[in-house]
Amino acid sequence: MEKPVVLKKLEAFSKEFLGVPFAHMGRNKNGMDCFGLIIAWLFVLGKSYRDHGYDFDWAKKGENHFSELDDLPDLFVRIATPLPGSVVLINGGFDVPSHAGIVLPQKKMLHALEKIGVAITPLSRYQHTIYGYYGIKGIHG
Repeated sequence: MEKPVVLKKLEAFSKEFLGVPFAHMGRNKNGMDCFGLIIAWLFVLGKSYRDHGYDFDWAKKGENHFSELDDLPDLFVRIATPLPGSVVLINGGFDVPSHAGIVLPQKKMLHALEKIGVAITPLSRYQHTIYGYYGIKGIHG
């Protein structure tokens, strides 16, 4: 997919979901969690991803539901720097990544926060807790 096309899709996607309230396991505009936002973004890019359920406190239990990003080389590729449209994983003080977002231009990210909903935040706010960046195969690598 051409870079300008991805950027246009990313801009439209951000506008469409910005302000959607947070809902654990939310997968639509009535409520969204960070994992649901990633799945919705993949759908926009024409990619499919197997959704699965998880407990609200999965990260506290040490369960890494984002480990699949390393296990799906046909879908994700680990990248060293944030690229618009790639996925960023955040380690929120647990032994496993506990949050995810979509990298936007100007080093920002779109993500779903419990008390705020879908919002845009500078990546620098999470600089010391970034677990890694994952590009979408066929777009970032």
